[in-house]
Amino acid sequence: MRVTPRGARPVRGESFPGAVIARANAGWSACTRSKDAVALEHPASSGDERLRCSVRRTYQ
Repeated sequence: MRVTPRGARPVRGESFPGAVIARANAGWSACTRSKDAVALEHPASSGDERLRCSVRRTYQ
């Protein structure tokens, strides 16, 4: 799997590496209190709202 460069949006249909998911989940509470809570244009493959929210923070 190719790694998405920092600052770039994940490619549609691309799964996220476990490390990214772990980091994203760790930052969930901060995400809900911020403007970054806007979901990605294409949801994470899991459809999990927390992951969608946090992944935006990770890749922003």
